[in-house]
Amino acid sequence: MANQQAQPQGQGAYNKQKGGFLSELAGWQKIILVLLALGAFFLIFMFIFGGIKDLYQLIFFVISFVGCLAIGVIVINAVVWFLTPQMFSAKKDFHNRLKNIATDLKPDNVFDLYFRGSIDKKRVHAGKIVGLMGIPYLVGDPVLNDDGTPKMVFSQRLKKEMPVYSNIQVSHENGDTLFVYENGFFIFKKTHYLRCHKSLHGDLHGDIEIYDINPMPYGGFFEYPFLQYQQHIAQIMMQNQLEIIIATHDYQHDLISQSVDSAIYFNPYFRLLQKTNAEIAAGGAEQNG
Repeated sequence: MANQQAQPQGQGAYNKQKGGFLSELAGWQKIILVLLALGAFFLIFMFIFGGIKDLYQLIFFVISFVGCLAIGVIVINAVVWFLTPQMFSAKKDFHNRLKNIATDLKPDNVFDLYFRGSIDKKRVHAGKIVGLMGIPYLVGDPVLNDDGTPKMVFSQRLKKEMPVYSNIQVSHENGDTLFVYENGFFIFKKTHYLRCHKSLHGDLHGDIEIYDINPMPYGGFFEYPFLQYQQHIAQIMMQNQLEIIIATHDYQHDLISQSVDSAIYFNPYFRLLQKTNAEIAAGGAEQNG
């Protein structure tokens, strides 16, 4: 129970620190701030233009106030985002690399993405393809018991027995295709990252069809075709975990050294020794002088 209670408090403290000043205010306090800002704007407007004389001037005032308020919110959020220290995530960095590679190297001969669950049904337009790349699977040799049966271990995450593999390597035949596609228009555009097995989409030229009815989200980045998500969820989870493990290899020395340095520095005994050694060194320098 103690751990269950401590975890929400820590998460709340993190969100509070990340949200800034406005996140600490209650709802009624935010309403009061808006009313005060509205009143101040009214006073300034009346002082500059000599009051509201007709309905058209009132409408102009309301539109101006809403526009200034929207611009102010955007500017404040941008400043808060810029000044807030960003936590490093190897997973997020890996996903950003995939997004950038797919966008930069998209072939010129691919256009729009469609979903079609059956040949007899009308296809549904998903959006314009703005990124495309292949992601190979990681495969290995199954480890066998003495009697020739596959060796199995129980996965606490998947809550089922999973085979054990050795000699894990990149597959040259099996893998997924990452589609980065957009729908909507202007500032209302929305970007999707669909990871689809090679057998579930058409040829990679022109308009590409996904042989399924709709995508399903996995984690905070990828989407998968419904059929692939339904039949191969264990493989999806394993592939994502293996890829993130490999992605962290570039940073593991930095992450380990930072963790060790922090643990040593915040150790009170180490801080005391460091202070004592500094005082001894300073005393020796005075005697020699």
